[in-house]
Amino acid sequence: NKAYLSCRFGIVVLDLKKREFADTYYIGANASEVYVLNTTVYDGYMYALTYTQASSTLKSYKLLRASLSSQNQWANFENWHEVSSLPAGINDFQSIVSFSGSLFLLGDKQLFRKVNNDQWEKFMTEQVLNINISGEKMFAADEGFKTYIIDKNLNKEIFDKLNLVFIGLFDEKSQLYWFAGG
Repeated sequence: NKAYLSCRFGIVVLDLKKREFADTYYIGANASEVYVLNTTVYDGYMYALTYTQASSTLKSYKLLRASLSSQNQWANFENWHEVSSLPAGINDFQSIVSFSGSLFLLGDKQLFRKVNNDQWEKFMTEQVLNINISGEKMFAADEGFKTYIIDKNLNKEIFDKLNLVFIGLFDEKSQLYWFAGG
């Protein structure tokens, strides 16, 4: 009954049942504000992809996580721990998602999949602009007007000649795909 909103200063918790703000998590060092790009749940943890502005042109990215078993302690920044590794050489991260038992990270138009505690592997050779999850499908769009639909077994199906797709949805009941783009 809660929604976790990624914000420019941390994470805001909405109580959907009461329709009110329930809490705000400042998860940066010493409870400081940190830009949270997005969050996802994976393998017993809530992950938060964050950055701080190190200079006018340089962002410092961190991947933080907190145990789901300590959910009532998430407001305390000390319960958020930095994941030691992000893919090397990536300067601009966009998104992190949990899909089909794996953790995926989009950065510098490259889609990575976490293969163990400290290693990431490139999941697609194509350049990816955005990703989203709908049901048991992951959608990845590239610059070449192709949308890749990845199923729960991580098989890819390609839809091409679509305009740039920002989001894809799969309706389980009707078995139809819906795309929005520009």
